[in-house]
Amino acid sequence: MSNAILRTLPALLLLVGAVVAQPPGDLKRAAEEKQVAAQRLERIFADAVRDADMLGRTQPQRAVQILREANTEIAADTSALTEDRRKVMLRKIEVDLRAWGDRGDTRPATPGPITAPPARTDPGVKDSKSVADASKDRIDKGNRVVGDRREIRAQAETASLALHASVLKAGIPEYRDFVVPRDFAEKMAKRNAGVTMTAQEKAIMKALSAVLGVDYKDSSFKDILDDLQKRTGMPIIVDPRALEEANIKYETTLTLNLSRVTTRTVLKKILAELGLTYVVKDQAVYITTPVRAKDLLTIRTYSVADLMPIADMRMPYVLNQIQAYQTLQQLVVMITQTVEPESWEVNGKGGLGTITFDPVRFMLVVKQNAEVHYLMGLSGR
Repeated sequence: MSNAILRTLPALLLLVGAVVAQPPGDLKRAAEEKQVAAQRLERIFADAVRDADMLGRTQPQRAVQILREANTEIAADTSALTEDRRKVMLRKIEVDLRAWGDRGDTRPATPGPITAPPARTDPGVKDSKSVADASKDRIDKGNRVVGDRREIRAQAETASLALHASVLKAGIPEYRDFVVPRDFAEKMAKRNAGVTMTAQEKAIMKALSAVLGVDYKDSSFKDILDDLQKRTGMPIIVDPRALEEANIKYETTLTLNLSRVTTRTVLKKILAELGLTYVVKDQAVYITTPVRAKDLLTIRTYSVADLMPIADMRMPYVLNQIQAYQTLQQLVVMITQTVEPESWEVNGKGGLGTITFDPVRFMLVVKQNAEVHYLMGLSGR
């Protein structure tokens, strides 16, 4: 027994001497560096879990990327954290990776737990420059991860401040007579676009609005049309099938005496007596039956977003909807009562035009002939 102690005594003395020879300052410094490294890894872990939870529902791929970066940092550590703490962190990251990976990661899942990469324990590594470069890369990668976390937090704070400002602004009583939205000019430009027509079609519209007087006494239908073409310069085309369906002949006589009325009024009076109507088509006045004219109507949309009332956040939603509906009703009534009233179906005068509202785009959807579309474009300017 004593011989064994004597044989191991020199080794014990060497070990004690090595411990005693270690300067106390170096031990303290090493402990502090280990503590700082552990705190840094704890911060990376906490930020990664929190940010992944924030982004997981909307950006699952980004959440997976953040968790994998944190996993690499924590798994690469071999000294700062205790083995139990490292396992707890890696297990939590593994669970979150599976949760968010199922939502947005299209790469095939790797079975089994996430394991740390092998530690660099090669005793042959003696190149200090390579070790320094590797350390610098790890630090830079950690800084990028921390920078991403800060950017996400900054965006969240900006959005929160904007929401808070909008709530405060909504509570301030309005002192001005009226306020228009910022995009009012853009909305108004859409409405002012009007209907694009050719030069010939514009000439026809001008001729229809021209004032004249007529005195037809037992004049034939053909003579009346020839006279109107000669006096106004607009081409008039008659649908022969319409004459046949209405049992009208060119020799049919008519009597009409009007003074200081538009060409449009004269034409409508004459055609109404024959059960006919007209539309502007192919750069000419096209005479046909009301049934055939219905097939020649075109659908156009007119933006009225700038005419709708601005929603008042202080009022209940239902009241804002009622106000918008009343404004829309007034607008539709104004159009159907002032722009060729006889041409609208709602007025019960044989008209075929209809008008509806698209609540998604804030547009009036109008089904009418080209003449009425042109007049609506003028009235909207």
